[in-house]
Amino acid sequence: MQKKIKEENGSVTVLVLSSMFIILLILVSIYVASTNKSRTEKEAVRKIQEAYNMSEEEMQELYDKILNGQTERLNPPEMLGGMKKIMFTEPTEEKKGEVVQEGEADFDENNWYSYKKGKWANAQTEDGSMWVWIPRFAYKIEEKPEYTSGVTKEGGSIKIKFLIGDTDEYYDDDGSIKKAKREITESDYTVHPAFTKETDNDYINGGGDKELTGIWVAKFEAGYAGGNNNAPIKDSKLTYSKSTMILGQTEITEGDTNSARNWLDGVYGGNKTNIKYPTFQGVTYAMNYINTEDAYFISQELTQDGNIYGLTSNTNSHLMKNSEWGAVAYLSQSEYGSNKANVYINNITLNSGGSTRTSNKGQTGVESVYAVTGVTAGTRKWK
Repeated sequence: MQKKIKEENGSVTVLVLSSMFIILLILVSIYVASTNKSRTEKEAVRKIQEAYNMSEEEMQELYDKILNGQTERLNPPEMLGGMKKIMFTEPTEEKKGEVVQEGEADFDENNWYSYKKGKWANAQTEDGSMWVWIPRFAYKIEEKPEYTSGVTKEGGSIKIKFLIGDTDEYYDDDGSIKKAKREITESDYTVHPAFTKETDNDYINGGGDKELTGIWVAKFEAGYAGGNNNAPIKDSKLTYSKSTMILGQTEITEGDTNSARNWLDGVYGGNKTNIKYPTFQGVTYAMNYINTEDAYFISQELTQDGNIYGLTSNTNSHLMKNSEWGAVAYLSQSEYGSNKANVYINNITLNSGGSTRTSNKGQTGVESVYAVTGVTAGTRKWK
């Protein structure tokens, strides 16, 4: 049934399935509660199964997902070409954490993600790059950050409501459907502009050319394929545009420019060296000494034929905008992330033993292993 809907009208798939899902959620509860009930109630369950073409095993599977917190009122990740779902084993002092990919024996489909528990959905493309799903949401800032002598003492309180499909509607705490605002107000939830269509107002808030159910964000900064990883080293069709590079203050030796170069090809000249496909993995050499123009264009070429990711041409890739980074930061600060604890730059690897988890008891916290590594909750403690 899902396949048929997607083929006939992909643009409404998530919304239609979201509405259907709420119904199924209720029906599964009826099914479980009626196991030892009357024949009449069991007959009602049988009719439900026939209406939705679901077996008892399928209904039980959905119920198991509910118990594991996976079936939440948010837009589920939309898997792209070349992507596979991934989980992580818990790192300890004695053993490193490991990536577990769907299809492997230890992968638990029912426990892939739970935003309620601060466990965001992660995926991996064919080259080894990792991506994090940020579902469409509306937000409300209830408390501003607390400052002491110009330093943030405690982060602000950001409330999040995940939106239904590509609409501005959400389920309130009592189960009723409400609509978020497009403008910022003190009392209402505001749709985050990273997910909105803004072709009519010249993208003034950082929106895009269509309404989005969510976005995939690179888990790590761009790095060189082969730089302490197994990603295929392959030229894109683009070439570097300039032979010199403006350097940061800490790297200035003579003047503010130097010969542009990279880890794989050394010094390069304008229009002579092809830009290799970057990979987005931990513990790899950063794709540095590249100017903004070249970074902008290579980010849009990740879907060209023959790319190393398995992505297709109907995927929109680009450099992250301020609004999109804002969406990541807001979700990280919310109850689905640090839950008011300060969010810091993450300077550790996947195998840190979870030392960046928030130290405040009773708070959710986003473990660095599931979050976008640019922001993470907790103390600035690392190995």
